[in-house]
Amino acid sequence: MDKDKNTKKILFVHHGKVLGGAPVSLLNTIIGLERMGCDNIKILFVYNDIKPFFKENCNAKIGDIYNPCLYLGRVLIGWADIKISKAHIILKELFLFPLSVYRQYKTFKREDPDIIHLNSSILFSSAIAVKISGYKLVWHVREILIDKKNFLKLFSGWLIKKLADRVITISEAEKISLGLRNNSNVEVVYNFLDFDKFDYKKFNKDEEKNKLGFKERDKIVLCIANFSKRKGILEIVESLRYLKNNVYIIIVGIGEGDVRGKNYLNDSYKKKVLEVLNDSDKNKIKLAGFQIQKDVIRYIVACDLLIAPWTSPHFARPIFEAWAMKRPIIAFNISGIKENVRNGEDGILVNDMSSRGLADAINDVIFDDSKMKYVAERGYDRADKQFRQEVNVKKIYYIYNNL
Repeated sequence: MDKDKNTKKILFVHHGKVLGGAPVSLLNTIIGLERMGCDNIKILFVYNDIKPFFKENCNAKIGDIYNPCLYLGRVLIGWADIKISKAHIILKELFLFPLSVYRQYKTFKREDPDIIHLNSSILFSSAIAVKISGYKLVWHVREILIDKKNFLKLFSGWLIKKLADRVITISEAEKISLGLRNNSNVEVVYNFLDFDKFDYKKFNKDEEKNKLGFKERDKIVLCIANFSKRKGILEIVESLRYLKNNVYIIIVGIGEGDVRGKNYLNDSYKKKVLEVLNDSDKNKIKLAGFQIQKDVIRYIVACDLLIAPWTSPHFARPIFEAWAMKRPIIAFNISGIKENVRNGEDGILVNDMSSRGLADAINDVIFDDSKMKYVAERGYDRADKQFRQEVNVKKIYYIYNNL
């Protein structure tokens, strides 16, 4: 017998252990669904690290899922390489894959949900287990598949289309990368914000600057990112040498301990970042570390502009969070960004994806008050129309009720 639409059991599967865009977006979805009367929600996690974040902020039940062979999933979508140094991981996950599917299948049968909602495109073993178990599958694609039209991309897009009852992408860019531009089974649902929290009128920019130890005349450039090559961290720290006086960079998501920790000394990329930082003016950059959402908002308020110098295809939350707070954004002109940011209107796109190109863009914009105001207002208009929670969560609610 079909259950009433508000009593359907929704089972989410979340893959990561770092508090980034995917878990924040998942939390916002769950909060929005709870407000609409969906009170039978459970989340299965691969890692324990992220569980407290959800326990503190929503009413969903919490559980565990067996290792879904995440590296293989990243390989399939082009976010991880097939190389000799990773051969042991690939071989191990290939060996574990049948067991992973079986263990997840048993978990799904035990949970007996109405709908299983996967929170990432890398969860291929989970999708196969859902298909075998016979439950409805909603597959949330938050990543852009690799640009090259090679076998893995074609296979991944085909597999997602084959296994999912409905596919959700976070923008047109992800939909296009799947090769599903005209597929009626794919719905674009933008990651969304609670505008009651992201309300620029509730804050005073100069006060927030002063709390961080800056003067009103200082120009603050903000980046919200973890320590990753694809987030352009090296380009950011290298840009310090080219920035004009009174221009400072704050990175939220990376702390001093992250940069100088022993675990990173064997990572050539992070070691290079550390070398550049050691040769840079320490007063020009602040590594703010991990911040809870209410403090992230205050950093956005304090900044003059936000940068997103991603070096691989990606569209991330900080861009539309900055838009909602009426802050202009600068980003590298790559797939995922260029489909979502209108150059010269709601953002500035940088073609020269180097530290000098980034610095030149910052220097050109940050002292131009009229351009800053124009871009910020266009960005706010975009966020107001496209990224409101009440608009987008209804789309997910509708998808559930029509499966």
